Amino acid sequence: MRRRDPLPVGPLAALWMNLKAEAEANPNLAVAVVVILAILALIVVMGLCPSAAKGDTAIDRLWAGIVVEESRGNPRAWKQDEDAAGIVQIRPICLADVNRIAKARLLPDRFTLADRWDPVKSRRMFDIYLGFWGAEWARKTRRDSVPLSILAAIWNGGPTGPRKATALAYWRRVEGHMKAARKKD
Repeated sequence: MRRRDPLPVGPLAALWMNLKAEAEANPNLAVAVVVILAILALIVVMGLCPSAAKGDTAIDRLWAGIVVEESRGNPRAWKQDEDAAGIVQIRPICLADVNRIAKARLLPDRFTLADRWDPVKSRRMFDIYLGFWGAEWARKTRRDSVPLSILAAIWNGGPTGPRKATALAYWRRVEGHMKAARKKD
């Protein structure tokens, strides 16, 4: 039995369902959606949307807090006993899950173990993983949004991270890094 992708959280769920249904019926639409996303990415990169480019979003702040907690910002960090590598300590099982999610969502991304050492590719893996599992958590709990504490727990402990005893302590450390970074600004 094929696992169904969860719906995105919030008001875009209907749009997502319609786009997905249309893309499955019309492959040209899937290409158009990819082109639109590429244009939006260029807008951010070119600085036409300054708040997104500066890392002012909640997920950007979460990323920064997790980077400090996991590697102190060192893209060459490696925890040998877990084979956790890179700036956010990505393990092989997480990488495999990211590739599974990307394939199921018809994303062009596919990552290798070596990509864990690249901070840009690590951020993309982070976004794919938390986008999927955050939406899954929201669907299961019937919530419209996902708290950053839940996303941090998922990153640290996988899909069942929010139920783990270590989740709160991990979140408090990440939150502390986020607050410290905001004070520096």
